[in-house]
Amino acid sequence: MSSVSSSLSPPDRPSPSYEDTMNHDMIAHDDNDLVPSSSFISHTSSPSLIITAIDHHDDKHPQTSPSIIINDSDHNSNNNINNNTINKYNISVRSLITFRDNSKMAIMIRDHPWHGTPLGPIHAWPTSLQCALDTILGTNFPGCVFWGPEHLMLYNDTYIEILGKRHPQSLGRPKDTVWFEAAELSKGLTERVMRGDSVWHPNALFISERNGYTEEVYFTFSKSAIRDMDPASPTAGAIVGMMNISTENTNDVVSNRRFAMLQEHIKNNAVVQTVQDACDAAIRTCGTNPHDVPFAILYLFDESNPSLLTLRASIGVDGRDEVSPSSLLISSSSSSSLSSLSSSSLLSRDLCHEDGDEDHDDDGYDRPWPVTRAVKSRQPIILRDLDVRFSQKLS
Repeated sequence: MSSVSSSLSPPDRPSPSYEDTMNHDMIAHDDNDLVPSSSFISHTSSPSLIITAIDHHDDKHPQTSPSIIINDSDHNSNNNINNNTINKYNISVRSLITFRDNSKMAIMIRDHPWHGTPLGPIHAWPTSLQCALDTILGTNFPGCVFWGPEHLMLYNDTYIEILGKRHPQSLGRPKDTVWFEAAELSKGLTERVMRGDSVWHPNALFISERNGYTEEVYFTFSKSAIRDMDPASPTAGAIVGMMNISTENTNDVVSNRRFAMLQEHIKNNAVVQTVQDACDAAIRTCGTNPHDVPFAILYLFDESNPSLLTLRASIGVDGRDEVSPSSLLISSSSSSSLSSLSSSSLLSRDLCHEDGDEDHDDDGYDRPWPVTRAVKSRQPIILRDLDVRFSQKLS
């Protein structure tokens, strides 16, 4: 271990730089304090402050976070450094930041203009906030701190992927403003944590628009309270924030769900004997996964009438004749040429239906579903206007 001491008197001495103090604990002594004989002390006129930098880069003290304890001639006692001391001794506020991680978010947080925000200047942040943030920045799990009554967000690098396009504007903003679509859902959990409970929730479903489109996302997360640990604070011991550690499970949840659906399909097909059995088995399989297949309707060509499709099975639309009529008509020109269509005769235009596309022929076919176009193209057609197409809401 090595130590080096210097002395400052307000306000004409330069402050220690951030780089100089990055890897040290800063301990300050009064002029009258005893100091190690190996330290070089330079005395100044009272009031004065002697700062001893102790290197903790050894086996017994690996990477200890910086802290500053003040004992000056005005108070004759050890005190945690405060704004008055900072101004009095012209100490660089950057040297006081407990989190010294050089990750993207640590740098962004240190450089963010916090003056004028509810959090205030960074050197005045409470010890509890700095310690919680230091923990978050030091973990590889996605994590964030929700601070104060508005639950302002501070987060680490791995949480950026969860935010998607909401980064970097989410830094320092209220939680319910950032995750507005989940505000009502998370309200009860937040209230529990602010009462002192710890909350753990596996595979929680949220409907998010973080990347500009609606998607289902799944998280396993743990939320715990952060208390004010400053004994001199009027809110000492009170809950002043939350720590959130989470991991996204969307890919695992969706993949497992769809794999289970395929397994169910294999099991259902094992007892199929007739065409109708196959139709029932297919629809029954769809019914096991309403997240991916909220409704399904299955039609077959009528053997005696090639222009007629007959309803054979459905799920999610029971009793809704407007959505699932018992039969559908196909344009006679389409049905008569169906057998002669080949892959080389498919329409050259993009056949995936989009909002605004015409989806029915002039002769009135393809209502409520564009089956004539599907028969002609032999391609999937995507419909994005179900709410307009049907007066009855599909579940």
